[in-house]
Amino acid sequence: MWFGKTKKLLLDRVEKLGSELAEMTTHRDALLAELTESQEKSRTLHSELDVARISLKEAKESLIAVREELEALKSKMVLSENSNSVLVEISDDMSTIKPIVRYNEQAGEAMFKAGLLNDVQIENPFSIQLALITVTHDGLLQIIESFEEKIEDE
Repeated sequence: MWFGKTKKLLLDRVEKLGSELAEMTTHRDALLAELTESQEKSRTLHSELDVARISLKEAKESLIAVREELEALKSKMVLSENSNSVLVEISDDMSTIKPIVRYNEQAGEAMFKAGLLNDVQIENPFSIQLALITVTHDGLLQIIESFEEKIEDE
C-alpha cells in the first residue's frame, strides 16, 4: 500500500518536473531566438559601421583634396611679384565674361591708402578682387571714351 502511494507521489513529481522542464525548454528556446536576433542585428550594425567608416574615410580624403585645391587656387590668386592684374575671359558666344583677378600681398594696403577699401576690407580677398575689378572698369571706361573722342573727330 505504501508502495502505491510512493509510486503515485513519484509519478506526480516526475509529471511536475516534466512540466517545469517543458516550460524551461520553451523559455530557453525563446531566449535562443532572441539571442540569434540580437546577433543578426549586431552583425548588421557592424556592417553599417564598417560602411560608415569607409564613407568617413572617403569624405576625409575628399576634404583634404578640396583643401589642397583651395590652397593652390589661393596661391594663384596672390602673386609673388609686385603686379596686380584683371583678366577677362569672354565666352565663345560673347554672352558671358569671367573675371580672373590676381593681386600682390600689398594690394589691400595700397587700395586702403587710395581710398578704395576701408580698414576692415583690406584683409578680405573678395573685397580686394572687387576693388580691382572696379579700378579696371574705370580704366576701361577712360580708354573707351578716348577712342570715342578720336572716332568723333574723324
